[in-house]
Amino acid sequence: MGVWASRRRSGACAALEWDEAESRYRCGVLRAPTQHLLGSQWPRWDRWLRPWVQRQIAAGQGCDAALEATRP
Repeated sequence: MGVWASRRRSGACAALEWDEAESRYRCGVLRAPTQHLLGSQWPRWDRWLRPWVQRQIAAGQGCDAALEATRP
């Protein structure tokens, strides 16, 4: 999903957004699918696309990042 939204194969996803209130990154494709996938925002379509996006990125199922956490 990140490759499709970013239109690139390497680097950070362009749809990754910082949520100041929660002090963490959020998936912009999940917040506004039409804006990131189609290039313009169509709020009525967002509510139909959001469940599909959730399934594609396995939202809420854990992180699939290739990172190895270590304690400081």
